[in-house]
Amino acid sequence: MIAREQTVQQSDPVGALAARSLTLLGCLGMVVYAIVMTVVNSADIDNVGVAIVGIGMIVGAATLIAVAANPLRAPLNRGVHIAAMGLGVFGLAFNAASMWQGNAFIRDDWGPPMLGFISLLMVPYRPPREIAILGALAAVFAGFVAALEVGILSTDLPVMIYVIIAATPVLAMSFGGAVFARAVLRMVHRWHSRASSAVSALANERKAGLARSVQQDRVTILNRDVVPFFAAVLERGGLLGSDRTRASEISESIRRLMVAEVDRSWLDLVVEQAAGATRGPATEAVHDPERLAVAMSTDQRTAVRAAIVAIFGHPAFEPRGFDVRISRTSAGYATTIRADFAAGEGGIRADLAPYLAVLRVVFSHLHADFGPPTLTVRFSYDKH
Repeated sequence: MIAREQTVQQSDPVGALAARSLTLLGCLGMVVYAIVMTVVNSADIDNVGVAIVGIGMIVGAATLIAVAANPLRAPLNRGVHIAAMGLGVFGLAFNAASMWQGNAFIRDDWGPPMLGFISLLMVPYRPPREIAILGALAAVFAGFVAALEVGILSTDLPVMIYVIIAATPVLAMSFGGAVFARAVLRMVHRWHSRASSAVSALANERKAGLARSVQQDRVTILNRDVVPFFAAVLERGGLLGSDRTRASEISESIRRLMVAEVDRSWLDLVVEQAAGATRGPATEAVHDPERLAVAMSTDQRTAVRAAIVAIFGHPAFEPRGFDVRISRTSAGYATTIRADFAAGEGGIRADLAPYLAVLRVVFSHLHADFGPPTLTVRFSYDKH
């Protein structure tokens, strides 16, 4: 199973969805900036082909980030971060090589700022420490390239000055992004802590009311079946042969009801409440004989509840084409959710994308397939 990382995306999946549009805008901005600065510095370029390759590296990095940041591919992993930064480093190298004989100033090279942009784009998706470390390594490379260019630059300054000029944009944006990500994580964790305390307090307050509700349900059962039976026996003043059969039927019905209530999990209740009057009892849709749903964490339960409510609330959903199956595997627990829809694949995926994105973050190995008319979502989790 994949351990969850301390990232904004995994700590606050819904909030991280808002960063998607900014990420796409940033990726587009990277490419535009590289092209514009190449045109502006065209007089310094000795090899146009090498310059184009450098821009191609930035296009590759931007494309990789844009694709990996898709909510349906969440969470964005470390490999994507390293690959994107690696492409940025190669882009910087090719940009410098294209002006190796004619570069006049380092301050207008697009390579160092580009590495900082990549670090900023990783803020919602990667841990702060990782952003700072990779940013620092990229800054070292930018400073090294600047030191190699000292002999061709138009101004005569100490080597360290050029190194600082090249490394500063990378360090500023990388460390700034890491600090911002850490601040957001602290706020999210503080909110989670307060929310958990409030939920616990509310649960304690409602215990007495729940106990009275359960007691009232039991009394209602007795008043409906048991009390009339005993009243009839007392009125006759004795037992008949059929009374034993009737008493056995009443006891068996009560026993079945009690067992059914005990066996119901939170997942049965969620499906029952989401379904309302559109289908029969929740047990027809939930297949969890070992009650493995109770092993889900609070975040996982919340994500599953939201997804089920969204599925039942979709206008194209076919109520009787829904079921949830949970089974035990060698690595943990596997869940499969199937739902039938009358609409096409594109509309279903677009409408349910935010919910699938959150599921992908809180669960491991999530796969969503739509083979009309059935949407199938599979994921796994450990015991909590």
